[in-house]
Amino acid sequence: MTVWRIQIRYADLDTQGHVNNLAQLQYVEAARTRSYVDAGLTWQPLQVVRSQHIDYLAPIPADADGVDVDLQVDRIGRTSHTITYTIKDDGGRVFSTGQCVVVTVGADGRPAEIPVALRRSLEGQHQVRT
Repeated sequence: MTVWRIQIRYADLDTQGHVNNLAQLQYVEAARTRSYVDAGLTWQPLQVVRSQHIDYLAPIPADADGVDVDLQVDRIGRTSHTITYTIKDDGGRVFSTGQCVVVTVGADGRPAEIPVALRRSLEGQHQVRT
């Protein structure tokens, strides 16, 4: 599992006094992108989000210093991989959970085999759930 600390910005807040739901998806995107960059991966071929699911379990309060985004690779296929995530505070309170399916796309715009470097990185993060 990879954990990323995300700082909450004023722009993330809405008029109801908590972090806007869309910002939570942006936190996941930032953590996922940072994990690719830290693994030394380039953006060719493209990695495209095929589907995104999120369950909002509790609002993130406006006065929170930041949140942790826990990423875990759940499945690695030939052209896609699935990442599950949890957004929580440093005390362990869970705000949301979800799943993202990412597809490798070739220059022709069609699904392509996951590059070897990405596959190795994903396999290093993959945890078999029982």
